[in-house]
Amino acid sequence: MSNVLQVCVCVSLTLFITNEAVTVRRVFVPEDHFLLLSCDGQSDVEWRHGATSLMNVNSTKQKFFSDGMLYIGDVETSDSGLYYCNDRPMAHVTVLRGDDVVVCEGGTLYLRCTLPKQRWAFKHTAEAKKEFISTRFKNGTVVKERPDPDSRFTHTSNHLQILNLQQLDSGTYFCSGKDIAMVTVTSESNTHQCPTAETTEWGNNVPQKSGNVVLIVVLSLCVLAVVTVVLLLVIMCLKFSSRKKLTVSTPEESVQRPQKRRAGGAEAVTLQSADALRSCNDEIHYASLGRQNWRARGWNQQSRQQVIYSTLLLTPKHTP
Repeated sequence: MSNVLQVCVCVSLTLFITNEAVTVRRVFVPEDHFLLLSCDGQSDVEWRHGATSLMNVNSTKQKFFSDGMLYIGDVETSDSGLYYCNDRPMAHVTVLRGDDVVVCEGGTLYLRCTLPKQRWAFKHTAEAKKEFISTRFKNGTVVKERPDPDSRFTHTSNHLQILNLQQLDSGTYFCSGKDIAMVTVTSESNTHQCPTAETTEWGNNVPQKSGNVVLIVVLSLCVLAVVTVVLLLVIMCLKFSSRKKLTVSTPEESVQRPQKRRAGGAEAVTLQSADALRSCNDEIHYASLGRQNWRARGWNQQSRQQVIYSTLLLTPKHTP
């Protein structure tokens, strides 16, 4: 049973690791801006863009930091695509052109602004009141001007970063009164506009649901196998127990009680056959209804035949 459990655990872990879906960041960055990609804190890394390794590309646009981060400056449309770190997909980058942009729900958006003093504002619709997001002063101090419990908005010296985009983020964004971009956040179900957010570690678009279904089926079969083994063990134990009880009770029950018979005023005793006596684990049981003197004398081991010698003494009747 332990072997069955070990096999089930190994198969389940293998399927879990193989079909594990990796969440890939959707990053939307305006043209001519810069981009920073991290590798989950790993330091010894190798980056590639699609099938092209970035480690061997001699380009002033790209820089690699000791903490594993990748810097890409002056991004252009050719920089769009899937980026891998150590053969693991990390980010799907979309380079935006123009002021009217469409981004995907759940993604990360960069809005560029290089003014010395920056005050970001937002209008959900043309008729809505302008909402101020944050202000950055010349000394680098940033003051947020509206609640941000999830810290989705980050204000730096040259851009506003919005994490985990939501459809309520759609609208016009201003930097110190200047229109920066008209942003439309579309649903994840819009596959034409939104790249796949989940992919396997080999980069193929495989739905996570299929991997989970396979894993559930394998776990179900393992549970069924364990239950079957347990039931078989219980049945075997019950059979062994019943056989043991039968073996213990047979010698006592197989010897028939002597039957009392009266013939000519004397009492006689009827014994069972020698074959029946032989089956009782070579034990001979004697019984009598009158006074008796039984003497048992072994059996011939060479012939394997049991011989019984006995003498029966009956007390004669006395005439009054």
